[in-house]
Order: sequence, then C-alpha cells, then structure tokens
Amino acid sequence: MLFFVNGMVYGNWIPRIPELKDSLGLSNTSLGFTLLGGAIGGIVGSLVAGRLMSRIGSCRLLLGTIVPLPLIMAMIPFVGEAWLLLVMLSLIGVGDAGADLAMNAQGVIAQEALGRSIMNRLHGFWSLGFASGTIVGSVSAGLRLDFRLQVMVVAGLLLTTALLVSQSLARNDPPPTPRSSAHGARHLGGVVAPLIIVGGAAIALEGAPNEWAALLMRDDFGVGAWAGFGSVAFGAGMLIGRLSGDHILEWLGQQRMFRSALTLIMVGVVATVSTDIVPLAFIGLFVFGLGQSVIFPYLYLVAARTPGISAGMGLGVMLVGLRVGGIATALSMGVISNAVDVRFALGVVSGVAIVLLLLASGSLSRRVNTV
Repeated sequence: MLFFVNGMVYGNWIPRIPELKDSLGLSNTSLGFTLLGGAIGGIVGSLVAGRLMSRIGSCRLLLGTIVPLPLIMAMIPFVGEAWLLLVMLSLIGVGDAGADLAMNAQGVIAQEALGRSIMNRLHGFWSLGFASGTIVGSVSAGLRLDFRLQVMVVAGLLLTTALLVSQSLARNDPPPTPRSSAHGARHLGGVVAPLIIVGGAAIALEGAPNEWAALLMRDDFGVGAWAGFGSVAFGAGMLIGRLSGDHILEWLGQQRMFRSALTLIMVGVVATVSTDIVPLAFIGLFVFGLGQSVIFPYLYLVAARTPGISAGMGLGVMLVGLRVGGIATALSMGVISNAVDVRFALGVVSGVAIVLLLLASGSLSRRVNTV
C-alpha cells in the first residue's frame, strides 16, 4: 500500500502538466527546467538517505518521508510562479528519495523472509498507484474538474492510507554481508559507476514518457483535453508488466527477461515516435511501459544485495544516478522538444538511454550475484 501511495502522489498531477504549463506561461524549455525540481531534490535526498537509513533504520525513514508527500503534492496547483513549482517539486524529490530507498529496503526484507520473488509485484503496486493517479487526473482534466479540489481529496485519502498501514512495517534492518576491506574496496569501485549509469538510464526510460506523454499527445497528436491518457497508456503497461513480472522471472530467468524487456522498450519507442496514427501511438506507449516495468525492480534488488556494503549504501549510490539522470532527462526533453518537437525528443532520449543501460547492466551483472 505504501508503494501504491508513492505512485499515486506522482500520477495524480502529471496529466495536468499541460494546464500548469499554460497557466504559468512556460515554453517547453522552461517547463523542462522547472521539472528539474524533482531531480534536484532527489539528488539531495539520495546523498543523505543512505546514511540516514543506516542510523535510524528503513522503517523510521519511510514514515518520515512518505507521510509528507501527499501534503506537498496538494500544494502544486496553488503555485502562481514557476520558481514556486520548482520548490514544490524539489521538496517532493527530497521526500521521494528517502521513501524510495526505505520502501525498497523493506521490500527486500519481506522478499527474503518469504523466500520468493515479490519485488516486481511491489513495484506493480507503485504502478497501480501511478496508473490510478493518471486516470483520476486525466478524467478530472477531461471533465474540467477543479485541479485544486482533485489533489486535496486525493491527498487526504493517501495520507490516511499511509498512517493506517504503517504499523505493519519491519522494525529492524539486517546487517550487510561481510567482506574483506581490500576486496570490498575493489568491489565497491567496480559497482559504483555501473550502478550510477543504470540508475540514470532507467529513469530516463521511465521519466520521459511519464512526464511528457500528455504533452506529446496534445501537441504532436492533437488529442486535446484527453491527452493525459498518454500517461495512462504508459502506466497501464507498467502495471500489467509488474504484476506478472515475478511469474515471468521464474519462467524465463533474469537475463532473458531483461533482454525481452529491452526489446519491448525499443519496439514501443519506435511505434510511438514513428507514427501519425493516434491509436498506434497509444499502443506504442503501452508497449514501452510493458518493457520498462521490470527494469527498476531488478536494479533495486541488485543494489540492495551488493556484497560488502549495506542495502542503504547500495541503493543510495544507484539513486544518485537516478536523480542525475532525471535532471539530464528533463533538460534534454525540454531543449530538444522546444527545438524540434516532443516526439523527436522522446526518440533521442530513449535511444541514448537504451544504449547506456545495455552497456552498464552488462558490467554490473558480472560483478553482482542477484540470485
């Protein structure tokens, strides 16, 4: 349920980005800079979250970050200046970094206790929350419902849910796997760079369609007030992929599933950016999300299981790459789409991210045992 809450915090307002853009008078480039707020706050949060979790534990860190997120999200439609939106998104980024790290640490604890794979399903509930949020936001936008009322009602429900389920969290974190200091230093040096790169590449493949699909469907495909369903299509693909991912993992194995996922991502990107047919673009975004669905559950598990370092440190390193990648994605999408269009920007950013993910994940899989 906490994965669901975290996903809905994001999905609920993203379909109404075109309204925010228009109300604040932003160009695509300016919008890209404003959306940097989440990534900037995320970097700050990622740099301190690992150490903080090592001191206070994942349970306390999760409660201290997941509870404020709905309240900050509810403030987004009240901002009247671009810099205030940047501040709100930065605060969300800080809180999300801590919640992200602590949720996944709790997920690994639960998976180890159960003795079977559940990480994809946990991330599936994040996608369910995100998809639910995008549906609420898209329908509200299509029906011209008040943006402020929408986020306040949703925030109240999410806050209540987080408080109700918080008592079920694991209270103690396991110690890191021991490793000799000399070998540990060499091992750490060999995994830091790949972890940073895969984090950055993976967030580009998730953040670009999440944040820009609504604008893509409105400006490039002329969908109009219902353009938010571009985000719904991508989120639905991620939801289905994650809810079935653990079963597919048992059937295919990790590497075959990873390669299949990258293939689906490439097919989805090509279908989305190379067509002028609206239904095909929606299908492309759905396939894109289906492939992307299993990437982060795998990477979080790898980071948390890196021998010789704590789960907090491993996850923290990857999250730094994730947040830096978020900044690069927002800037690239804004600048390229302003110069050409959103469709071209999505193709370029996704193509570069796929190449980086392939190269870095190959290096990482040779160093970390994920079984």
